[in-house]
Amino acid sequence: MVWLGPSGSRDGMVLENGNVLLSVKNKAGEFEKGGHKVVWSYKLDPRNKELGTANRLPSGNTIIIQRGELPRLIEIDPQGKIVVEVPLQTETGNGHMQTRMARRLSNGNYLVPHLLAFKVKEYTPSGRIVSTIKTDLPELGGRDAKNWPFTAIRLPNGNTLVNLTHGDQSVEFAPDGSVAWVCNNDDDGGHFADPCGGQRLPHGDTVIRSYGQKDPEKVKIFEVNEKKEVVWEFCHPDAKAHQVHILTTNGKPVSPIYRWERI
Repeated sequence: MVWLGPSGSRDGMVLENGNVLLSVKNKAGEFEKGGHKVVWSYKLDPRNKELGTANRLPSGNTIIIQRGELPRLIEIDPQGKIVVEVPLQTETGNGHMQTRMARRLSNGNYLVPHLLAFKVKEYTPSGRIVSTIKTDLPELGGRDAKNWPFTAIRLPNGNTLVNLTHGDQSVEFAPDGSVAWVCNNDDDGGHFADPCGGQRLPHGDTVIRSYGQKDPEKVKIFEVNEKKEVVWEFCHPDAKAHQVHILTTNGKPVSPIYRWERI
């Protein structure tokens, strides 16, 4: 073990300077490399319930998601000033279930999963929704399957990879919202158990974290290829994280565009 941070984090990433950014206990904090000193932090607005996403941009700004009475996405500059504020259309008053991992796209918009709305929405910085991916499609089992989108990542080919928690599926959607690829327990022999976090690797494989798998003797993390074959799996009796974050493959850093960073 190289470093162990505080428990209960909702999002996080390793920064280029080696520090670790975490969303934990309703505060976003940057922890000094190899230690626990906080060198930057931002607290939840007291009117809201939860601070979720915390993601550092190449510009040095940090994306924060706040859930609750005033659901919103904000960008904060290194001095702590809000430079972008996007009201979120969450379709539910259940603060905990309004959103999960949000990310900024290369076009400047934001990709935000909305669990109980069964939608992944793309927002402009002004708050306008320009596209919506529906996760309650009939071919995925509809709403009865509880296909709640937890994480979403825009891939280099323009598709969007989404993990559907209680639906126990990982789905790649084409730009028109149709299903381009799907993997679930019918394909891989039962590895899916509340897949919250995950990661698409540069060579095309997908790493998935089964958060709902509580059996200490069963798989908590696994990797499937494009043919839906399990090529790697990890078991650990004490693993309780939402996500695994693979930093390098074959000694080379994994580009951030491939990552869902939830620790």
